[in-house]
Amino acid sequence: GLNCINDFSKLSNDLAAKLKPNGLFIAVVMNKICPWEIFYYIITLKFGEAFRRFKKQGIMAELNGEKVLTYYFTPGEFTAAFSRNFTKVKLFSLGLKTPPPYLLGIYNRLKPLVKLWMKLDKIFMGLPILNLMGDHFIIVMKKK
Repeated sequence: GLNCINDFSKLSNDLAAKLKPNGLFIAVVMNKICPWEIFYYIITLKFGEAFRRFKKQGIMAELNGEKVLTYYFTPGEFTAAFSRNFTKVKLFSLGLKTPPPYLLGIYNRLKPLVKLWMKLDKIFMGLPILNLMGDHFIIVMKKK
């Protein structure tokens, strides 16, 4: 996926070559700024994990039992990486109010609250500043 790449120059050029003028590129990317993850690791006293997404060299994340080098990006970093060929059109947060899926225990213990948080996510997902944070973000970019 996109979070396994740390240099987007080739991808940006390849996409620009394949898309028609004003064509759209829509991506779902794991965000560097995930308040839920930071909060969870701080309250469980795992301070080293709280800011793991900020490591420039990436982290070894587990995916289906395999270790995969994973990078996290802010929407601004992602936009800048594609800025030669694309402009940002829209940005939405995913999982700002809702815990990341790996915190399944929270979903099981707090079902009514999680349902409320999911509704709040839908309300806040496109709002400026709030759309910069969350477990993931959706970005819509248009070819220049």
